[in-house]
Amino acid sequence: MAWVDKVTASGGNTAKFDKVGDSVEGLYIGVQYDANGKFGPTNKHLLKTPKGVTVVYAKPNSQLNDLFDGETGNEIRITFVDTKPSNKGNPQKLYKLSINDEVDRTPADELPTFEANAEDEEDDNQVGEEPTQSYDRPTRKTPDKANVEALLARNKRN
Repeated sequence: MAWVDKVTASGGNTAKFDKVGDSVEGLYIGVQYDANGKFGPTNKHLLKTPKGVTVVYAKPNSQLNDLFDGETGNEIRITFVDTKPSNKGNPQKLYKLSINDEVDRTPADELPTFEANAEDEEDDNQVGEEPTQSYDRPTRKTPDKANVEALLARNKRN
């Protein structure tokens, strides 16, 4: 048996949503829970983008978690669309999730693997910068009935 490193959120770029319209897009790989985040417990949503792994941070009770739920393997775009007043001081940010329907969902066992490197950990790129490299988008293919049934069964368990 050989060990293969899967996605890690220890490095990568951090998605920044500073102004309405800021967005990030890529292949949604999944979420990692961090009980000891800088500002308390947080979820790290991981996307494969042209710049490598991009991390979208969300508090456990954030709207973002609901948007990402069930999207593992889809090519997505998350966009900061508006704010609304909150009784906690800062306004609440509102987001929209879009899915690229021209490509099929990538099965979990075919999701990419990554290795964090020191260069990624120091790179704190802003969302919206032009990518320096491209990534391979999944090709559209007709799903196999057995694969679809297995995927639906996995989604029901989660």
